[in-house]
Amino acid sequence: MKKIIFSLTIVILLAGCSMLPQAPVDQDVDLSTRVAQILTENPDASTQIPSPMGNETLAVLPPTATPTALVEETAVPTEDPATKTPLPTMTPLPSETPTITPTLPPTLMPPASDPRLKLGNPSSTDTFTAGNQWVWPIGQDEYSFNEIKDGSMTMRGEGTTSGWRLPAVQGGSNLYIEGTFKTGTCAGKDTYGIVFRVPIRSEADRGYFFAVSCDGMYRLWLWDGKTKKATTLIWWKASDAILTGSDQTNRLGVMTTGEKIELYINGVLVGDATDATFPGGYFGVYVDPDATEKFTYSLEEMSYWIR
Repeated sequence: MKKIIFSLTIVILLAGCSMLPQAPVDQDVDLSTRVAQILTENPDASTQIPSPMGNETLAVLPPTATPTALVEETAVPTEDPATKTPLPTMTPLPSETPTITPTLPPTLMPPASDPRLKLGNPSSTDTFTAGNQWVWPIGQDEYSFNEIKDGSMTMRGEGTTSGWRLPAVQGGSNLYIEGTFKTGTCAGKDTYGIVFRVPIRSEADRGYFFAVSCDGMYRLWLWDGKTKKATTLIWWKASDAILTGSDQTNRLGVMTTGEKIELYINGVLVGDATDATFPGGYFGVYVDPDATEKFTYSLEEMSYWIR
């Protein structure tokens, strides 16, 4: 009986101990310790947080900072040299800003190989300043659109394949044909050029195509619409003679002598081929959009020489 009473006394004493108040836990000390640990493991954790956009990060601004929109820097206008007081020296001083030499149009810097220097005056030239001198077909179809306005002929691709226009000018076997083309907005294999030796103008389903692309390449191919067959004579080749990109002017020329075909860009002979599929015929221009919807260029002048 005494043993039972003693055991109950021990149990009561232990229960009373568990009900005594506990010492408070210093949560601030634990939190600061954890922050110090994080900063030690990741020194940048205080300045950047992960962005929900992916691998990018967003800066954490101080509480007093106000985010501002990015603005494009504006160049500070340079001082007008005419208002500057000359320095008392006999040696000319270098200019404060570099002098930029403008790129002259290709027709103003013909190389020695330029056929224009050897052939003299052309047999005929269309500058598009006297109306529709060569009687080009004007308007829109499913492939292209063209109009003559303000001293040039605008040519625009309407679909995803080539479109071409031929004036009412009879060609021949031995000719030099040249056109001055100015590109609009373009990229990649947006293509323009000269179509020539088209046997029947009213059908215009056969002929050769001299193509130049916006990214600075050229090629030569022929199309036979009767058999639905295209044949490549010169595959895409790069040439330093081409001014690449948007808003550039290039002079393209084709010299035909019997079966021989020579290709010129800005007066430079860039390639040649031999083919007798089509011996002669009509000529014109074409457009082929690739990277740019409704790729457009201006034909500023076209000439031909009968040889």
